[in-house]
Amino acid sequence: MILNVNLAVLNLLPIPVLDGGHILFSLVEAVRRRQLRAKTVERIQTAFVILLAGFFLLVTYHDSLRIKRRMDKPAESTEMPVFRPAPEKK
Repeated sequence: MILNVNLAVLNLLPIPVLDGGHILFSLVEAVRRRQLRAKTVERIQTAFVILLAGFFLLVTYHDSLRIKRRMDKPAESTEMPVFRPAPEKK
């Protein structure tokens, strides 16, 4: 459920490629009282597709570096940690 809520919130961000961007374009057209030129909308959406894809690639790159560092680091111990109860106060 949390994943679905996060995805819905992300999708409603006012980024022109996402649904929130379509809502933003509709609000701009309502304020201007005329439609935006199709060429303008196309250029804006193309720019944001490139930015969004670049962001995804950047995040994927950093995640893969983090996973690689974790795999290269030797495991400290294969045993489960032992938890002892704290001594009681008198």
